[in-house]
Amino acid sequence: MARALVRSLVLWSLFAFLAIASFDALIFGRFEPTRYLPGAIGAGIGIAAADQLTPIRVFRF
Repeated sequence: MARALVRSLVLWSLFAFLAIASFDALIFGRFEPTRYLPGAIGAGIGIAAADQLTPIRVFRF
């Protein structure tokens, strides 16, 4: 259980960091990774906690 939670936190934080960085680079033309890190960690924690309550499922047709 703990390994799955830690893996979820890391992967969601990485996803949030890449999403924020790519948005900022595409829209504003700048890349400042140290500015995105606190927000990405917070978003990763929030998404991982929400995913534990209501798991994200992929439906196959």
